[in-house]
This record gives sequence, C-alpha cells and structure tokens, in this order.
Amino acid sequence: MNRIVQKYRAEIHQCGVVVDEDKWDVSLYTPSSIVSPKEHSEILSLIDSRVDLLYTSKAIVNPAWLVQKLTKPLRPICITEGNVQRYTISPTTTADDDKYFTIICCNPSYYSEGSSSTNHIHWVHHSISPDQSTVTGYYYTPGSADDDSEWGRGLTPELFWAHYKQIIAPNLTEDGTDEVIDAIVRQDRDNYLSYGRDNSSSTKYTDKIGEMSLWIGSYEAGKPPDCWENFDAILNVTESEFPEIEESINTQQKRYERECFYLQLPVAQGKRDINEFERRWMSLGLVFIIHHLQQKRRVLVYSTKGRDRAVAIVLALVVLVCHPVYPLRLKDEFNHFNIGDMTKDQDGANNQLYMRSGLCHVLVTTLLKDDSREIFLEWMHQQTSSASHKPFADKESVRIVLQLVTQYRETAEPTRSTAQKLNRFFMSSPLYRQNKIS
Repeated sequence: MNRIVQKYRAEIHQCGVVVDEDKWDVSLYTPSSIVSPKEHSEILSLIDSRVDLLYTSKAIVNPAWLVQKLTKPLRPICITEGNVQRYTISPTTTADDDKYFTIICCNPSYYSEGSSSTNHIHWVHHSISPDQSTVTGYYYTPGSADDDSEWGRGLTPELFWAHYKQIIAPNLTEDGTDEVIDAIVRQDRDNYLSYGRDNSSSTKYTDKIGEMSLWIGSYEAGKPPDCWENFDAILNVTESEFPEIEESINTQQKRYERECFYLQLPVAQGKRDINEFERRWMSLGLVFIIHHLQQKRRVLVYSTKGRDRAVAIVLALVVLVCHPVYPLRLKDEFNHFNIGDMTKDQDGANNQLYMRSGLCHVLVTTLLKDDSREIFLEWMHQQTSSASHKPFADKESVRIVLQLVTQYRETAEPTRSTAQKLNRFFMSSPLYRQNKIS
C-alpha cells in the first residue's frame, strides 16, 4: 500500500501531504519470530511487481482520495503470543506516531517449540484449578483461523453478536454449543430464503458489474415472477430452486410473448462441494452467461447471499472476457466467440434445447462430462488465439479481478474454499501439464 501510494503521490502534487518524499517509508516489516530472513527477502522481491499490476489494473478507482487520506505511510506493529515482535529486517527501531499511521497486527496463533506450519494439533493450557487437580484447555491447530469455513459452521460475526449470550452460555458442552450454532444458522438461512432481508432495509439485492449487461444478486433477486421485470436470463448457483420458476417462464411466454431463460447449477455451499464446481458446473455456467450476453440479454447470476458462488462464476467470466482494468468492459472479440465450436464434431440434434437454458442439449451434455473444464478451456484458447501452454490466470491476477468486481459488488467475498476452486479451475487443468491444445 505504501508503494502504490508513493506512485500516486508522484502524480498528484497538490494533495496536502505533510511528509517529505524522501522520508516516505516503503520498507517491509515482518516479525522475526515467524518470518525468516530468507522468507522476508522472497516477499520483498515480489512487492514491486504486485504494485505494478495493481497500478496498471486501475483497481484503485480514486487514487486522489487515497493520497489525501493516507498522508503518512502505514507501519505494522506485530503482536504474537502477547508480545510485541522484533522485526526480521528493520531500518528503524521504533514507530513514531508523527511519521506513521500504525496498524496493530495481532496473530492469535500459538507456536510450540519445534513446530512448523505443516503440523500440528497441540494442547494449549487454559487454566489449572486451585487444588492442581484439574487442568483445562483446548486442542489448537496453527493457522486454523484462516479456514473459518471449516470450523465456523456458517456462523457470521453478525449472527454471533446477535446471539452471543446463547452461544457462550456457561452450561453448554462442546456438542451443545455446536447444536446451538447449527440451529441459529439454520433459522437464519430459512428466514433468508423465505422472507429475504429485512423489508425495511434499503440494501440492494443486485449489483450491475461494469459496463456489461450482467448482475450479481442474492437469492431473493431470482424470485419469480418479479425477477423477469429486470432480467432475461437467470443463472441460479444454489441447490435450492423456487418451485414457481417454471410456471413464471410459461406465463411470460404466453401472456407477453417473451422468451425468458433459466438454468440451475446445484452447487453445494462451501466444502460440501468437493470439486464439482470447478470440474463441471463452472464451465456450463460460463457458457450460459456468454451465450446470453452475446444475445444482448440482461443476465442475473445469483447465489444465497450473492457473496460466494455467484461471485466466483463472474470472476471467472471477467478473467476470460474482460480487460483487467476499471471500468470492466467486454473485449472486442467477445461477440465473435462461437460456442457451437465446442460440439461441431459431434452428431446429434444441435437445435434441440436443454430445458429453459437456451443452450443446445448436446452442448450441455458435453459440458456435464468429467472433462468439461478441459473442453471449455481448450475452446477459450481457440476463440482468443491465446498461448496454449499458458493458463488464463494465476492467483495474483484473480485477486486483482476480485478487487475490480468488488468496486461494483461490495459484498463480494468468496470463501477460501471457493477461491481455491477458482484457482484450480484456471491453473490445474491437465491441458497445461500435457500441452494438448493444437
């Protein structure tokens, strides 16, 4: 952040800065108890390229505002196991409040002697009874805080604080606590699906993404018949489906002589989906969106809250068909993509449509095969005339695209599990290991 702001400061001269440029600190500070000098150097070697990528993407859409706010460089103070840490490499010994905006970074992890990042469940003493007869504590896995989708049971900060007295009741056992959390999460989900958000809230259900005819929404955005007032094609990325969806499409057709299109991708939430999202459903969802955008239709992609699964599909689309700069726009060649090329060598009635999707039945069948990802990525390389040995994205470019999408959908927040699936979709295909594309 300090280095990207330094770039913007060089461009914007009259912004009320109070620190001389030669004193603008862009050093890297890492805690010596966790980060070795070698790892520190490796991190340092990557920073400038990351800054250049962020700068080029224009993901920071108002740099003048950022420069006006950040009048001093940021400086981290790291606290681990209750102690302020020395720095691995530190040009200065103390942080001066007059020179820095200080960020306190608290690491809740406990490190036992001889442990490494690859292990280790170990016991942490919590307290000992006065008579020394009882020791209490808990088993702890370093790094587990990064994976709340595994242990959090769907509990959000908002739900916790709304029900914290119930959750931390001292008479609850561990199993009892889990049961209380599960009941709270289940009730919240049922309320959400039945009634949506608080009707008095002005929160939007959908957000338009860039200059495309594409929206990300939450579950209630896809509720028929109202959904057809705003959209022509709807992609449902959940296991739930409104029972009246079929009837609503028929009504639009008969009463208004209007075509509406719908496809459900029954993607399980979080880690309940092992790899079906990346290996099968992602490709089909992308083809659905591409086809209907080419037909100039208004496309909605929705999941339960429009934060995770729907966002992942749109992120993949942006990686493939948009330039990674703000504002997001479709590439010039987009309208020349021919999805029929994926099935041109197959026999069958190509004009027979799959349910209400608007896609050919033979195409959908092809994309439901085990190798659908490879079929789709090979087709994308052919349509874009891109290098066959190089993936369309890496972890850093996906992060940049997420930052760009977040400019439009502030609640976009894919879980770690979903982010890993997205990375594997682009980077783990056998195509790139075997270079099969002709």
